[in-house]
Amino acid sequence: MARGVRTYTGTINCKHCGIPYRQRRDAAKTGRGIYCSIKCSNEDRFTPMTADIAVVRKMYCEQDKTLKEIGAILGVGWKRVQRVLVKEGVVFRNGRRRIPGRRSMARYRKIAGAKPGEIVHHLNCVETDDRPENLVVVSRPRHMQLHRQLERISAKLFMAGLISFELQNGYAITPKLSELM
Repeated sequence: MARGVRTYTGTINCKHCGIPYRQRRDAAKTGRGIYCSIKCSNEDRFTPMTADIAVVRKMYCEQDKTLKEIGAILGVGWKRVQRVLVKEGVVFRNGRRRIPGRRSMARYRKIAGAKPGEIVHHLNCVETDDRPENLVVVSRPRHMQLHRQLERISAKLFMAGLISFELQNGYAITPKLSELM
């Protein structure tokens, strides 16, 4: 095939207006090319969302759904959901992927009473242990300091022979430490 020659997969209907058009093969491979024109693309992307803003806010803030999950439910892209939430003044969760069974940072902040800019630290380092006595609110620099202290303590335990390391199993408590416990 000659370079620069456009090839088409066939005729599909535009996602916005429903008019049939020929979809380019290169766009179809990457999941693009679902609109017949740039005008339809822009109209579909930037028209106001028909969902109730309160419902969107509830899904994000209270039900801890991701932007992609909300977009899939409403049949829109995650960026449009994000734009709506920004206009509503919603404070976004951090960008980490959600871990099943783990609560969001917004939920931790509610439990521990943290303000924006503060971090909730798990004293026992188990992120799924949400008991209030296991959570403490600290600043970001203090949080880093606490984790450095834990690393230093674990290094001292290793150097004292209370913790061992094996390539297969990783770190383990030695019998010597088990006796002390």
